[in-house]
Amino acid sequence: MQRFSYFQTCVAMLLFSTAAFGQSQNAVLGGQVTDPSGSFVPNASVTIKATDRQFTSTVKTDSDGRYSFANLEPGNYELTVEAAGFKSYTSTRIVLLVAESRRIDPQLQVGDAATKVEVIAEVAQLNVDNGQKQEGVAPAVIQQLPLLVSAGTPRNAMQFATFLPGVNTGTSVQAFNARINGGLKMGDE
Repeated sequence: MQRFSYFQTCVAMLLFSTAAFGQSQNAVLGGQVTDPSGSFVPNASVTIKATDRQFTSTVKTDSDGRYSFANLEPGNYELTVEAAGFKSYTSTRIVLLVAESRRIDPQLQVGDAATKVEVIAEVAQLNVDNGQKQEGVAPAVIQQLPLLVSAGTPRNAMQFATFLPGVNTGTSVQAFNARINGGLKMGDE
């Protein structure tokens, strides 16, 4: 009987430990490709390219013109959409933050593929996929910060939270005492 309960314990630990792997810091980019009339463009080729790394991925849109790129590392990207009978569409300067879910809905213009429509610095859109409000600090901003911050102390990941809207430290200079939108101090939780 003792051996059987040991086996059950091991199986339970194995099953519950996989839940920890469900956490991801990577971003998701998706959307729906349409033509000028608002009709879906199926089988369009959608390519995402990391401008600061050697990474490129291509997918085809489904019958409803939808595409999705999951598990993208935070950083700068360029999105290109091509389909037969339409001008090529390119969106540059796309910045994906940690755990961000971004939606870009390209509208292709009728024409030949030799003509290119380029969108620079896509405007941040309202998140219609879920009710989350996300904020973040771009990786380039973190890299440019000095290693020593307030009073000569080394920088700390908690200090980055104080850069976001709605976060304050009250009268303290310690990031560990930050309050988000007037809530409890992080140190008290």
